[in-house]
Amino acid sequence: GEVDLEECQASVQSLFSVLFTMIRLMAPFTPFITEMMYQNLYQSIDSSMIKGASDSIHYMMLPNYDPKMVDQEIERRVSVMQAVIETGRVLRDRNTLPIKYPLKEVVLVDADPATLTDAQSLESYIVSELNVKKLTVSSDKQKYDVKLTARLIT
Repeated sequence: GEVDLEECQASVQSLFSVLFTMIRLMAPFTPFITEMMYQNLYQSIDSSMIKGASDSIHYMMLPNYDPKMVDQEIERRVSVMQAVIETGRVLRDRNTLPIKYPLKEVVLVDADPATLTDAQSLESYIVSELNVKKLTVSSDKQKYDVKLTARLIT
């Protein structure tokens, strides 16, 4: 699709930030590959962009945790998405329905409207991962004949 210059610059800045942070974190464990990656990044950008820039990644301090960088809403949405995908895979496995066979629909029933909204916001990922055509969300257990039973596992 068409992307404007501002969005492109934001994407490149995000990619650089992630790469640079990962390189600094991985340096003690994979020193040679991270040094090569750092040198390539260092040569391709203005060194003033890197706070505390050095000739080697190994002379730099590890990054500090910044709680402002954590988006709790995204974390919650992704957590819901992961739970839906994991549950869907378990159900497919129990019913011997391989992932490679597409299904018509997956129905998510939950009493919490926030969970349903979160799942709908990431519908494209859920549909893709579970290989289904459609995601339906509902809070109506009776409509889908949902029955909860408890089993004692010994």
